[in-house]
Amino acid sequence: AEQQEKANKMVEEMKDFKVEPSKEMQDFMDEAKKSMVYFSSSRKEATKNSSVIGGGKIEENQETVLLVFISHSMSQSLIRDTLLEAKKYKATVVLRGLKNDDFKETLVFLKKIITEVNYGVSIDPESFKEYNVMQVPSFVLSDGENFDKMSGNVSLHYFLEEVLSK
Repeated sequence: AEQQEKANKMVEEMKDFKVEPSKEMQDFMDEAKKSMVYFSSSRKEATKNSSVIGGGKIEENQETVLLVFISHSMSQSLIRDTLLEAKKYKATVVLRGLKNDDFKETLVFLKKIITEVNYGVSIDPESFKEYNVMQVPSFVLSDGENFDKMSGNVSLHYFLEEVLSK
């Protein structure tokens, strides 16, 4: 969260004063964009970013969102499979934070998977709190007021079938 705040502050300062970013800062921002990893300060921003990368677009007034929560503790093969399924359903994939609080380590961990699947993730600790996510993977379908959640070793497809059969 501290790194995110620092990066956001630097970007805002550059905008306010029409200052060109340093080469190091520009490289950092470019690498983040290429890697499809997004820092998000709100669920709406997170869902917008991931969905655009995945091919779908969440409209500003759309309240229903489908979220998939993952962690660096999951195996790379499970993360890959989860991203593939999230892409199919245009779900937003959310990480709580950086791997070992290090952006570069996070990119190294995720870059191959994200590039292979061509689908991004959002780093959004607030959504983990908002939906009380304590276990991954977790799936949330929210209409803005109410939500359904399921955690554990189940597929996104199974979660959606269960929710829709209620």
